Amino acid sequence: MRLSLKAGAFIVAPILLVSLAIYIFIPGIFTYIKVKHDYENIDRTIPTFEKVSVPEDFEEYSCPVVVFSAPAGMKDVSNPMSGIVKYQNGKKSIMISDLNGLFDRIGYDPWDNEKYDKKYYRHFFKSIDHDFPSDPGNTLLWFEKDEINAKMCLHLRSKDLKIFKEFAKDKEEAWNAEDTWKYKGDGFTCYVNHLKGNQHTKEMWTCQVYPDYDPYREISFWIQNTDDTTAKQIASSIRLK
Repeated sequence: MRLSLKAGAFIVAPILLVSLAIYIFIPGIFTYIKVKHDYENIDRTIPTFEKVSVPEDFEEYSCPVVVFSAPAGMKDVSNPMSGIVKYQNGKKSIMISDLNGLFDRIGYDPWDNEKYDKKYYRHFFKSIDHDFPSDPGNTLLWFEKDEINAKMCLHLRSKDLKIFKEFAKDKEEAWNAEDTWKYKGDGFTCYVNHLKGNQHTKEMWTCQVYPDYDPYREISFWIQNTDDTTAKQIASSIRLK
């Protein structure tokens, strides 16, 4: 019996040492295995949007911050009280919003509605040596879709690891909901998205424009009821005023 116990200890001790080493040096290994198995998009990144030529019969439309081209005959049906510019022709519509500094003006911190306290999100981004996003909206979404990957979790632990799991799940759901591309324009970065649509949302194309002079300023386009080619032509035509 005593010999059996010694033999068992001889086998178990190395296993415990290996487990301890894994916990110390790569605490996220089991999370890594799980996200690689569960999320097919975990290592996916945002590809470059291939701009297309804009038809000569398109008209140019102007908003306070941006100019774009679209099929002729779009009428300005904006409601001045809404803060949203809207052009429409039949069912086809293009809406543009610019929420520059809105959260600051109303004294609202969108991080207050997230799952964890803001300080934990700050700690997560510090742990991965990344700038902290100004808000958990689209700015965070582009980070998730483009930068989150399985290997990122290997050296995370505690609350950082829980936040990684949250972001990994968000990334999978986001890629399943819409395809995303990005391109560098003249003085801005644009993210182009094709929302696939389901029982809760309708299919549409969107663009988010971030001027170089204020990368946290977001000018958003919603392009509805157009074919894919037309949507890509509109997205390709966007420029700053």
